[in-house]
Amino acid sequence: MDTYPVILDVETKYTFRQFTDHRKLGVSVAVLYNYNDNKYHTFTEDTIADMFVHLENASYVIGYNVAGFDLPVLQAYYHGNVQELAVFDMLEDIRQTTGRRYGLNDVASATLGVKKSGHGLQATEWYKNGEIEKIIEYCKEDVKITKQVFEHGGTYGCVYVGVSPARTRISTHWEKYRNAKRKGEVHHTLPF
Repeated sequence: MDTYPVILDVETKYTFRQFTDHRKLGVSVAVLYNYNDNKYHTFTEDTIADMFVHLENASYVIGYNVAGFDLPVLQAYYHGNVQELAVFDMLEDIRQTTGRRYGLNDVASATLGVKKSGHGLQATEWYKNGEIEKIIEYCKEDVKITKQVFEHGGTYGCVYVGVSPARTRISTHWEKYRNAKRKGEVHHTLPF
């Protein structure tokens, strides 16, 4: 069976001001883009278990700070160890290349000329107000931007930060993650 990567983003119910443990932040919404069916899939806390089938069958779980934030948050909902999933974190790759952490908005703005419509703290406020549809739209937009940045880095071998004329080119070698085959299998979801 061919395996394909997925692009993932998670929004939480709470912030680090309320809890310092990722597993206590709670998921309000998670969105992933699956290259297997070329569709966006949306999950709320009550359907989050359905998402793990996508993650377990992915060649790579790709995201921006996915290893440092999204997957540790999801660990509270997963029967296995999220560390066993094949992961490619663009933020970590950029940090290793440049020695600095750049936000997704900084990279997307300089690379694609697009900006995010908000930030994660707004999503926690929307959750508090019961505005789940706003969180879904925001999270889906983040996944779309993350996907565009990933594909630019894979296609052109670079992304950018900064504003012209001081825009800085960051070399990337991301195409291998788009076409990689999964090594081994991970199965911790229950068959029902």
